[in-house]
Amino acid sequence: YARYHKSGSDYFLIVGGFDHKTGDENDTEKHFKDLMKYVDENFKYKEVVAKWSSQFYLSADGLPYIGKMPGEKNIYISTGFTGNGM
Repeated sequence: YARYHKSGSDYFLIVGGFDHKTGDENDTEKHFKDLMKYVDENFKYKEVVAKWSSQFYLSADGLPYIGKMPGEKNIYISTGFTGNGM
């Protein structure tokens, strides 16, 4: 997926993909390399200003988890909605 963000007069390209299942990949850096190859082949850009990796949770029963965060008094979470929100 690809999106852009404008901040002032600057435009930022946000590109993601090349996902893998948590714990099933020994070389997680390979996914960044594959993503950068895709970006280089499909977009013009000046520089990479940030990169990140994350995990999004999918529950075993397919239902999201909404409730109190374990071990925290006043923190509530909602996760497992299948997707990254981009």
